[in-house]
Amino acid sequence: MENPFATQEFENDMEVKPKRPTLLTVLCILTFIGSGFSLIGQAITAFVGESFMSQITEIYAEQGVVDAETMTVAIDLAKVQAPYMIVLFIASLVGAIMMFMMKRLGFYIYSVAQVIILGLPMCFGSKFDIFGLIITVIFIILYAKNLKLMK
Repeated sequence: MENPFATQEFENDMEVKPKRPTLLTVLCILTFIGSGFSLIGQAITAFVGESFMSQITEIYAEQGVVDAETMTVAIDLAKVQAPYMIVLFIASLVGAIMMFMMKRLGFYIYSVAQVIILGLPMCFGSKFDIFGLIITVIFIILYAKNLKLMK
Protein backbone atom coordinates (compact mmCIF):
# COMPACT_ATOMS: atom_id res chain seq x y z
CA MET A 1 0.00 0.00 0.00
CA GLU A 2 1.29 3.42 -0.92
CA ASN A 3 1.75 6.20 1.56
CA PRO A 4 -1.11 8.65 0.87
CA PHE A 5 0.86 11.53 2.39
CA ALA A 6 3.94 11.04 0.23
CA THR A 7 4.12 12.97 -2.98
CA GLN A 8 6.38 12.44 -5.93
CA GLU A 9 7.88 15.87 -5.33
CA PHE A 10 8.73 15.02 -1.71
CA GLU A 11 10.31 11.71 -2.66
CA ASN A 12 12.54 13.41 -5.22
CA ASP A 13 13.68 16.02 -2.67
CA MET A 14 14.95 13.42 -0.22
CA GLU A 15 18.70 13.08 -0.53
CA VAL A 16 20.51 9.86 0.06
CA LYS A 17 23.60 10.66 2.07
CA PRO A 18 26.63 8.62 1.10
CA LYS A 19 27.90 6.30 3.80
CA ARG A 20 31.16 7.45 5.35
CA PRO A 21 33.94 4.91 4.73
CA THR A 22 35.71 3.47 7.77
CA LEU A 23 39.07 4.84 6.62
CA LEU A 24 37.65 8.37 6.46
CA THR A 25 36.15 7.98 9.93
CA VAL A 26 39.47 6.80 11.36
CA LEU A 27 41.40 9.61 9.65
CA CYS A 28 38.98 12.23 10.95
CA ILE A 29 39.17 10.88 14.50
CA LEU A 30 42.98 10.88 14.36
CA THR A 31 42.87 14.46 13.06
CA PHE A 32 40.47 15.47 15.85
CA ILE A 33 42.91 14.04 18.39
CA GLY A 34 46.11 15.40 16.82
CA SER A 35 44.87 18.85 15.92
CA GLY A 36 42.91 19.08 19.17
CA PHE A 37 45.96 18.38 21.33
CA SER A 38 48.08 20.68 19.19
CA LEU A 39 45.49 23.43 19.57
CA ILE A 40 45.52 23.00 23.35
CA GLY A 41 49.32 23.06 23.39
CA GLN A 42 49.45 26.22 21.30
CA ALA A 43 46.84 27.89 23.51
CA ILE A 44 48.88 27.06 26.60
CA THR A 45 51.98 28.46 24.92
CA ALA A 46 50.18 31.65 23.91
CA PHE A 47 48.30 32.36 27.12
CA VAL A 48 50.30 30.85 29.98
CA GLY A 49 52.28 33.06 32.29
CA GLU A 50 55.99 33.77 32.09
CA SER A 51 56.62 32.04 35.41
CA PHE A 52 55.42 28.72 33.99
CA MET A 53 57.68 29.03 30.97
CA SER A 54 60.67 29.94 33.12
CA GLN A 55 60.00 26.87 35.30
CA ILE A 56 60.06 24.67 32.19
CA THR A 57 63.34 26.27 31.15
CA GLU A 58 64.85 25.59 34.58
CA ILE A 59 63.71 21.95 34.58
CA TYR A 60 65.24 21.25 31.17
CA ALA A 61 68.45 23.09 32.12
CA GLU A 62 68.76 21.14 35.41
CA GLN A 63 68.31 17.83 33.59
CA GLY A 64 70.97 18.82 31.10
CA VAL A 65 68.61 18.32 28.14
CA VAL A 66 69.37 21.75 26.71
CA ASP A 67 70.98 24.87 28.06
CA ALA A 68 68.74 27.61 29.44
CA GLU A 69 69.57 30.06 26.67
CA THR A 70 68.55 27.63 23.90
CA MET A 71 65.35 26.80 25.74
CA THR A 72 64.51 30.48 26.24
CA VAL A 73 64.97 31.17 22.53
CA ALA A 74 62.75 28.17 21.66
CA ILE A 75 60.01 29.32 24.05
CA ASP A 76 60.13 32.87 22.71
CA LEU A 77 59.85 31.52 19.16
CA ALA A 78 56.92 29.30 20.14
CA LYS A 79 55.13 32.26 21.73
CA VAL A 80 55.47 34.30 18.54
CA GLN A 81 54.14 31.43 16.39
CA ALA A 82 51.33 30.38 18.74
CA PRO A 83 48.57 32.79 17.60
CA TYR A 84 49.07 31.79 13.97
CA MET A 85 49.21 28.11 14.83
CA ILE A 86 46.00 28.38 16.87
CA VAL A 87 44.16 29.71 13.81
CA LEU A 88 45.67 27.01 11.59
CA PHE A 89 44.80 24.16 13.95
CA ILE A 90 41.24 25.48 14.22
CA ALA A 91 41.09 25.48 10.40
CA SER A 92 42.45 21.94 10.37
CA LEU A 93 39.74 20.85 12.82
CA VAL A 94 37.03 22.61 10.80
CA GLY A 95 38.24 20.84 7.66
CA ALA A 96 38.20 17.47 9.41
CA ILE A 97 34.70 18.09 10.78
CA MET A 98 33.49 18.98 7.30
CA MET A 99 35.06 15.84 5.84
CA PHE A 100 33.46 13.84 8.64
CA MET A 101 30.16 15.27 7.39
CA MET A 102 31.20 14.21 3.85
CA LYS A 103 31.77 17.76 2.56
CA ARG A 104 34.50 18.12 -0.03
CA LEU A 105 35.38 21.70 0.94
CA GLY A 106 36.75 20.30 4.21
CA PHE A 107 39.53 18.51 2.32
CA TYR A 108 40.77 21.77 0.83
CA ILE A 109 40.56 23.66 4.14
CA TYR A 110 42.42 20.85 5.92
CA SER A 111 45.09 20.51 3.22
CA VAL A 112 45.86 24.24 3.04
CA ALA A 113 46.01 24.51 6.84
CA GLN A 114 48.37 21.54 7.11
CA VAL A 115 50.72 22.83 4.41
CA ILE A 116 50.90 26.22 6.13
CA ILE A 117 51.47 24.53 9.50
CA LEU A 118 54.47 22.78 7.94
CA GLY A 119 55.93 25.96 6.44
CA LEU A 120 55.14 28.56 9.08
CA PRO A 121 57.88 27.60 11.56
CA MET A 122 60.50 28.06 8.82
CA CYS A 123 59.29 31.64 8.36
CA PHE A 124 60.26 32.23 12.00
CA GLY A 125 63.66 30.58 11.69
CA SER A 126 62.90 27.03 12.82
CA LYS A 127 64.15 23.91 11.09
CA PHE A 128 62.00 21.99 8.63
CA ASP A 129 60.07 19.08 10.20
CA ILE A 130 60.57 16.06 7.93
CA PHE A 131 58.50 13.77 10.18
CA GLY A 132 55.64 16.28 10.05
CA LEU A 133 55.94 16.37 6.27
CA ILE A 134 55.68 12.58 6.02
CA ILE A 135 52.62 12.40 8.27
CA THR A 136 50.95 15.33 6.50
CA VAL A 137 51.51 13.84 3.04
CA ILE A 138 50.16 10.45 4.16
CA PHE A 139 47.02 12.02 5.64
CA ILE A 140 46.37 14.24 2.61
CA ILE A 141 46.77 11.27 0.24
CA LEU A 142 44.45 9.09 2.33
CA TYR A 143 41.88 11.89 2.60
CA ALA A 144 42.15 12.44 -1.17
CA LYS A 145 41.27 8.79 -1.77
CA ASN A 146 37.88 9.53 -0.19
CA LEU A 147 37.38 12.81 -2.04
CA LYS A 148 35.22 11.29 -4.78
CA LEU A 149 32.67 10.19 -2.16
CA MET A 150 32.27 13.69 -0.70
CA LYS A 151 29.90 16.34 -1.98
